[in-house]
Amino acid sequence: MSTDFFRRVLELSESGQPFCTATVVKAEGSASARAGSRAIVGADGKLILGFIGGGCAEGMVASAAAEALADGRPRTVELELTDELGATGVPCGGRMEIFVEPHAPEAHLLVLGHGRIAEALVALGARCGFRVTVDDPQGTREAYPAAARLATDDPDYERIEVTPRTWVVVATHHQSDHLAIRRALDLGAQGISMIASVKRRGVVFGLLQEMGVSAERLAGIRSPAGFDLGGSEPEEIALSVLAEIVCARRGGSGRPLADVKLLRP
Repeated sequence: MSTDFFRRVLELSESGQPFCTATVVKAEGSASARAGSRAIVGADGKLILGFIGGGCAEGMVASAAAEALADGRPRTVELELTDELGATGVPCGGRMEIFVEPHAPEAHLLVLGHGRIAEALVALGARCGFRVTVDDPQGTREAYPAAARLATDDPDYERIEVTPRTWVVVATHHQSDHLAIRRALDLGAQGISMIASVKRRGVVFGLLQEMGVSAERLAGIRSPAGFDLGGSEPEEIALSVLAEIVCARRGGSGRPLADVKLLRP
C-alpha cells in the first residue's frame, strides 16, 4: 500500500492535478480505520486510493479537502462516530482525527512587459513561490535569472499561455494590452493585474468593452494594480502589485496586521 500510495502521489503531482492526502492521526473505539491509515482524495471529493474509514469519514473528508484546496491550508477533521446525530449521521462508534493536506500545482505568475518593474516582479514572484514566465520581446536571460521561462518571440503577446492557476501582470503600456487581457480572460486566468494610470485603464477597458467583455469581467481586473504603499521606485511598485496578488491568492483582508491581530474596529 505504501509504495502504491507514494507512487500515485508522485504521478498526480507530476501531472499537475490538485488533490489532498488524508491521514488518520488518531483512532479510538470501534473506528474502522487505524491510526496511520491514508487515502488520496481528488479535487472532486472522490477517493482515489486508500482507506480512512469508509462512509463514516469520507463525506467529511471530501468537504475538508475541497476547503483545503480552495485556501491552500491543511486542516484536521475530528469525527465523533459514537453519536448517530453527529456530523457523520452514522453510528459507527469511536472517534477519529484525520489530517487533510492539500497538494496543488505551483501558482504561475506571467509577467508581460519590459524594464525594472518587470524584473522586480519576476525576482519577487519567484521568492514567493511562483513559477514565473516572462513574455518580453526585448528580454535577456541575464535580466530575468529567476524566471522559469522567458519568451522573446511574441511581440504582440498573442501566444501567452495561461491556466486556471496563472496570475497575469500586464506591465507593458503596449498597444496590444487589450488583446493580451482578452486572451487571459478567455483562457481562465486566476487573476489579472494591469499596471497603468487611471487614464490608461480607461482606454484599455473601453477597447475591451468594444470587444464584448462584460462590465462584470472588467471589474475583476486589478487596475491600477497594487496596494497604496506610497512608493514610486520600480521595486516598490512591484512589491505593491505582488502584495495584492498574494492577498487575493491567500484570502487575506489587506488590512494592517496590527488591526487584524488586535481586533481593532
